[in-house]
Amino acid sequence: MRQLQCVLLSVAIAGLLAAPAAGQTRGRDSAKTIDDARERQLEWINLFDGHRAVTRPSRDAAIGFSIPTAVMEVAVTGGQRVEQGDLLIRGEDAEDLAEAKFQDARATTKLPVERAQADVDLAKLEFDRAKEAFAQEGLSPAEYQRSESRYRTTLIDLKLSELNQTLAALQASRAFARVDRYRLTAPFDGVVDVVTVDVGQSVQQGDPVIRVVNVDVLWIDVPVPTQESLSLDPAGGQKAWVLMPVLDKPMVFEGTVVEVAPTADAGGGARRVRVEIANPEQLPPGLNCWVRFNEPSEAWQSEHDGDVVGLTAIGGGEE
Repeated sequence: MRQLQCVLLSVAIAGLLAAPAAGQTRGRDSAKTIDDARERQLEWINLFDGHRAVTRPSRDAAIGFSIPTAVMEVAVTGGQRVEQGDLLIRGEDAEDLAEAKFQDARATTKLPVERAQADVDLAKLEFDRAKEAFAQEGLSPAEYQRSESRYRTTLIDLKLSELNQTLAALQASRAFARVDRYRLTAPFDGVVDVVTVDVGQSVQQGDPVIRVVNVDVLWIDVPVPTQESLSLDPAGGQKAWVLMPVLDKPMVFEGTVVEVAPTADAGGGARRVRVEIANPEQLPPGLNCWVRFNEPSEAWQSEHDGDVVGLTAIGGGEE
């Protein structure tokens, strides 16, 4: 029995000693796989021969309140898609909202104008009778003038009532504009990147509390040698080709030159060229990429066909 226990103990110890060795082997295999992938990416990048740059959102807004306030409602979360005008965050707007509703009630009521119109109708009726009586010498000139003056006064009062209603509508618009200062809405269609506040938190004027970006289209600001940039024409819809080594395969996008900086950096000898690409894969901005302004050669495409996502697009065919 003692001999059997010794044998089992020896086997267990041998297994424990062998386990780290197996783990180390797997670690070495994983590291080798990563190194091989990096080597392939470097090969793709070198053969592509483009200018290095970084992708960024085509629209990017860090938004804050224009006045100090306390956060009363957070209507969105990070990663949520929003449309232009959607409510993002609401501040403490109760007092200004009540004032706006009060001004709106004054602006929308028709009672002052209706009362003034009734006075006009009555004064006109009395003035018409006064004219008839005055024509038959049944009314003195002073009484006739008094009746005429009252009629004219009611016409002025009617115009004043209409003016006051117009002014009340402007006051209501201004009051609702003050309410809008407590409401942050999406400035464009996009995605909420990050929300940095919570309900009850006080914020100061101008503090960014939410960021909204549009990643359906990406921009790439490429530092291009000045001499090369002289041949680029954004007005002509000039094309560009963008290589992004992501995952286990690089991706190639066909983009468009949308802007060329009017000035060049004399020290660096480069000029900023903005390229725009569609992003149906929703790749995150901030990825390294390489950009060239003439189509990759057929030899390059045929050599990497099957290894690079999007080659059919840059070759002019359909995916």
